Amino acid sequence: MPAERRDPASKARLFIPTTRERSLVRDQRQLTRSLEEVEKMKQELQNIMNSLKDKE
Repeated sequence: MPAERRDPASKARLFIPTTRERSLVRDQRQLTRSLEEVEKMKQELQNIMNSLKDKE
C-alpha cells in the first residue's frame, strides 16, 4: 500500500508508491512486453510452418 503523506501547503493527502510497488509495476510492464514478444514469435513460427506445409 502506498505511503500516505500530507502536502505541507494544501494539507492534501498524497499517496507515494513504495519502492516495492514501483518494482512490481516495472516487472509487470516488462512481463507484458515479453509476452507480446513471445506472441509475435509464435505467429512468425506459425507462418513459417504454414508456408512449409504449402510447399509440400
